[in-house]
Amino acid sequence: MTVLYYDFSGIYAEGKKVGCENLLIAGGKGNGKTFGALRQGLKIFLGMESPEMSGYIIRYARRRKESVKMNTIKNLFRPHEKWLEQVTDGKWNRIVCRGNRFYMALYDGDKQKARMQRECCVCNALSTWETDSGADEGEAGIIVFDEAISREIELRDEFESLMKYHNNCRRNRMNYYCPLVLIGNTVTRDCTIFDNFGIDLWSIEDEQQGHIQYVRNRAGKINCIFEWCSMVAVQENAREYYDRFEKDETKMITDGVFSLGEYKTLQHKPESTDTVLRVAFIHPHFRLVCDYLVYNTTGDLLLYITSPEHIDGCDIYINPRAVACNGSVRNFFEGRAAEIFRDAYITKNIVYESPKTGEKYRSFAMDCIGLASCIPD
Repeated sequence: MTVLYYDFSGIYAEGKKVGCENLLIAGGKGNGKTFGALRQGLKIFLGMESPEMSGYIIRYARRRKESVKMNTIKNLFRPHEKWLEQVTDGKWNRIVCRGNRFYMALYDGDKQKARMQRECCVCNALSTWETDSGADEGEAGIIVFDEAISREIELRDEFESLMKYHNNCRRNRMNYYCPLVLIGNTVTRDCTIFDNFGIDLWSIEDEQQGHIQYVRNRAGKINCIFEWCSMVAVQENAREYYDRFEKDETKMITDGVFSLGEYKTLQHKPESTDTVLRVAFIHPHFRLVCDYLVYNTTGDLLLYITSPEHIDGCDIYINPRAVACNGSVRNFFEGRAAEIFRDAYITKNIVYESPKTGEKYRSFAMDCIGLASCIPD
């Protein structure tokens, strides 16, 4: 039988076998990762995985409140309804949305009136779940955090909030397996949550697709299980419902299995220019150099960003995650250099060695308050 969506059962079985509840999945958009995780949650709820866990609900989360409004999520389970009716022998034939909750329902022939309903899923926003009424729900069988890898701005203390959410959902009970599933699309290589679990997306290559990887902490204990899932055939109706959250207003190109923004590029530094300032940008996973170039003929300024092997000989070194910043860094952010940088970005007088370098700069700029206005879309 052809698999029509990402098969979540493999990583779920591995996690359950070794007792690891942190399951991280990344892959191309539209290959059914969310579909597969929710299908697993429905199996748990129906007691198909374990009779003892029958009725354990799905907890589904996204980053911000507008992403879990009823008009946005109302069709989340629509692709599962035909399957649900088959496996329950007609006991349930619909999954309906009421506010931020989903209910299994049995509708009459014209499907206009439900004869009975049972809550099977509660949706939350990671940004507001602690203040939402009724945050402490019933037993959860699976927790799904969707769009963990995203081009939108991350929340402050996002990783800590996610860990609190996991503990709240499983009610701190350790006598059953309740995985936290993080789902990410390959729209950026920058993700603080994946970093905290020890997954370096900047080093991921195509050949790692389809392999399940155990990531251990310093004590040797399995911290998480990561799968770089390969593309599979996807039901068209599933694609319709799961390819609606990411707003791809920026043109995207492909770097292997990753999507990148479209950037203005030059492979080599332009001729007839002089470097008046060299600034090194230091990120945990890479290094960049920005040359402030001035054209000899016109005096126009051009900023040229590259990804060199070495960053020796720069005038200023910027590391936004460093504990302390020296005077040069403070002067850069508060002085004329940063102002020129922002002006160059606004006037399109900034170019990159390659699209991947542009993506690296975007990741770096998101860490810098002084460069916040220079983040590519």
